[in-house]
Amino acid sequence: MTRDDIIRMAREAHHELITQDYPGHLGQLDPWTLRLLERFANLVAEAEREACAGLCDEIEKKKWETVMHGGEMQGISARDCAAAIRDRGENK
Repeated sequence: MTRDDIIRMAREAHHELITQDYPGHLGQLDPWTLRLLERFANLVAEAEREACAGLCDEIEKKKWETVMHGGEMQGISARDCAAAIRDRGENK
C-alpha cells in the first residue's frame, strides 16, 4: 500500500463521515491527521500481511504433515492460501 493509496482512502473515509454525520461541512484533512492515518494504515497492513502469511504457513504445514504420513500433496496449492486469505475478509 503506497502513501498515495492511504491518502486516497483516508480522504474517501473522511468524505463519507463528513457527508453522513455533518452534512454541509466540507472538512479538510490536515497534515498531522494524514501522518497519523498513514502510520495507522501501515500498522494495519503489517498485521494483515503477517496474519495472511500465517495462514499460508498453516496450509504448508498441513501439506507436509500429510506427506509425512504417507499422503499426497495434490489438491493443496497456492489457491488454498488465496482462498484462506479471502475468507478472512468474509469472516469479520
